[in-house]
Amino acid sequence: MSYPIDPGGLPEIIELSRHDSRTLLLDDDTAGFGQLVMRPGGRLHLARIIVSPQHRGKGLGRRLVGHLLKRAFSRQPAKISLNVARDNPVAIRLYESLGFVKTELQGKEPQAGYYYMEYES
Repeated sequence: MSYPIDPGGLPEIIELSRHDSRTLLLDDDTAGFGQLVMRPGGRLHLARIIVSPQHRGKGLGRRLVGHLLKRAFSRQPAKISLNVARDNPVAIRLYESLGFVKTELQGKEPQAGYYYMEYES
């Protein structure tokens, strides 16, 4: 996505109608967002995970990712993956505590500035 974000074009940019998108509400305020995106080989990818700055540090990221994982497990994917910014140690620790490990995506270069992680039970 490019910045600044065009709110009118956002649903099309993130393919809102194509992916399983979830919004986390807290007291009628949008506190977070995330998507499940089907990738080749039966892999489900957790994408566009974000918690709004004013709601960070309250365990909402864990709650949001936990909900996305529950939905992902119900589909019995071959793998579950995500990308995380290398300069976001809080998110990296969260994902590692939930069972994600840094690895390489076979046949693809890593996205600059990000780690690729897969869920391992």
